[in-house]
Amino acid sequence: MAYAPDSPARSTREPLIVEARDRFEICHNEWREVRDEGTTDMRYVSGDPWTDKDKRARDKAGRPSLALDELGQYFNQVINDVRANPRAVKFSPTGNGANDKTAEFYQDMMREIEYESNAQVAYTTAFENAVQRSYGWVRVLTEFKAPRSMDQAIRLGAIPNPDMVYVDPEAMRPNSSDMQYLFNFEKWTHREFTRRFPKAKVQDFTNYLTSHSQWVSDQMITLAEYWCIKRSRGRCYWSSGPTARPTRGSTTSRRSRARPHRRRRRRRCNAPGWCSAWAARRSSRPSGAARSTTRRSTCT
Repeated sequence: MAYAPDSPARSTREPLIVEARDRFEICHNEWREVRDEGTTDMRYVSGDPWTDKDKRARDKAGRPSLALDELGQYFNQVINDVRANPRAVKFSPTGNGANDKTAEFYQDMMREIEYESNAQVAYTTAFENAVQRSYGWVRVLTEFKAPRSMDQAIRLGAIPNPDMVYVDPEAMRPNSSDMQYLFNFEKWTHREFTRRFPKAKVQDFTNYLTSHSQWVSDQMITLAEYWCIKRSRGRCYWSSGPTARPTRGSTTSRRSRARPHRRRRRRRCNAPGWCSAWAARRSSRPSGAARSTTRRSTCT
């Protein structure tokens, strides 16, 4: 539930809730100007360019408030081109043992995901929002294949209202792939919330209508999904090859730590009959280690 910013219960809240609310405040302030301009753009797209103040002034003066559709033809030209030429994710092999066969395998899997998700609706909706108000989103999620099944499948979902998504304002890439957190909102009625979550603790929201108006209203409740990246420190070991010395704390076996065995190379003798080279080597040893040199050669 919501608490006032200066409430003494702030110190007793969970750290995750505090972090989410602080980040949401940053997103709300940084994206406010962009969202206001997007709302103005959508008003012109819908054929209502006049503000309430201008309408009252023209009505008082007895002048009509004309609204001529001059943008729809250009929007339709661009958006219909995407509808006529469906988009799809494409896989290409780029090193690390990848080849055309593996790329084709992943391409077939992605094609099935797009077909089951009706992904063209999600792609077109995101593109239409990007053209009309400069930003749009496509969601990747997982769903259960059946009500009584534990198997999940990847799906692509459309977001008709992009204003319900807040992204890390410090992301620098055009597609926001370097973002550190994201908020996804949904508007629910009080009755639908209690029906969907019967075990949730429902309180009186009257005290929060003023302090947290963006979360609670007279008839609606805002549910938010908070996605963030958590980082942790780790230790990485580098090895130059199979003969490298093991690091402390590793689980290398005793056999792998031993000195690698050097195999003796046998000299090849192509001469038929007796092997003179072998006989010369054996005769040069001390008398205690010398053996008979009348042995036929076995080197190959």
